[in-house]
Amino acid sequence: MSIMRKLFMITRKKRLSAFFIAFLCVQMMTPLAFAAERDVKINTPFPNIVLDIGQYAEFKINLINNGQEEEVLDLSLSGPLDWEYSIKSGRYLVKSVYLDVNESKSVIFEAVPPSGEDSGLYTFMVYAESRDGKLSKSLTVQVELMATIAESGIRVSTPYPSIEGAAGQDFEFSVEVVNKDTKDMTIDFTALHPPNWQVTFKPRFSDNLIRSLEFKGGASEVLNMLISPPPGVAPGYYDIEMKAESDEYSSSLVFSIYLIGTYSLEFIPSNGRLSLDAQQGKASVISLNVNNTGTAPLKSVIFLSDQPVGWDVEFDTTEIPLLDRSGSRQVRARITPPTDAIPGDYIMKLYSSIQKEGISESINYRVTVKGDVSWGFVGIGIIVVLAVALVGIVWRLGRR
Repeated sequence: MSIMRKLFMITRKKRLSAFFIAFLCVQMMTPLAFAAERDVKINTPFPNIVLDIGQYAEFKINLINNGQEEEVLDLSLSGPLDWEYSIKSGRYLVKSVYLDVNESKSVIFEAVPPSGEDSGLYTFMVYAESRDGKLSKSLTVQVELMATIAESGIRVSTPYPSIEGAAGQDFEFSVEVVNKDTKDMTIDFTALHPPNWQVTFKPRFSDNLIRSLEFKGGASEVLNMLISPPPGVAPGYYDIEMKAESDEYSSSLVFSIYLIGTYSLEFIPSNGRLSLDAQQGKASVISLNVNNTGTAPLKSVIFLSDQPVGWDVEFDTTEIPLLDRSGSRQVRARITPPTDAIPGDYIMKLYSSIQKEGISESINYRVTVKGDVSWGFVGIGIIVVLAVALVGIVWRLGRR
């Protein structure tokens, strides 16, 4: 074989080898390029959360299709025994998710611990797998369950710790008392209150007044706390502190009462009499007491009268600007019958009023008018003269 032919054969073999190597490289790269066209991600913003007893876990799971093909992903879960867990979207359970190219969707993974579950760290797995099984992803989430702290002591509570009402009425609070301990205990009830107030306790469905009750471990009882303010107490806010105490524990609760002032007025004659004697045309003066028998100050107390025609009634003051609680004032009324009043009994009405509060008290007063004494003597004289004249006439007629 000539040298030229040998060189040609060697060159041809090298070309074939290079071509074969290039072909293998293309064949090896083609599956890689094809695999890169399918890509799915699964994640959650909060992969580890902490729960208190009685709570349940919710994770937002994001599914993202970064590939060049549509994907249908089947979802599955694994986790601790006895827990209830599922994947939801709104009200519905979700078993699979459809994702278009470059599309993302979110679902909710919900995990509910069983009652009485121990504290600790619990791990769950969320799986997403394509229908052909060639694409799969997984996500790990964890739930830390807090330890249960055993309660102890006494709890006192009420739905309405503050009420209001008029002074002079009694008040009642509903109080729930709970023995938070596992042991039985006797709980005593006392109250700190303003002087002269009365505070008593009784069970909700009993009329018996109590100072203490036996409580089983974990038991509760609703009590009624009865509060009686003293008579004449001033309006305003008053606090009453209730205490519930056992040998080991103590609890208290402050109640508030707002007393609204009451308006009450008394209008009476100073001497207690409801009548007087008067002369025609002459003034008679009577004294009247105005008493504030309510619990609030009285403002603008005015005086009025209703009397027969021709009579005159004047008060020495037409208005009392302010009458304090339990206060008293004396006013005078000047009553004058007309000069031509016929002797006899007359009725008139005297008023004490607070128009703003709609309060009015009245006195029916009887006035007896007596005739003038001088006119009595004149009358007697006329009668005497007439009698003498009559006697004279009879005597003269007798002589004839």
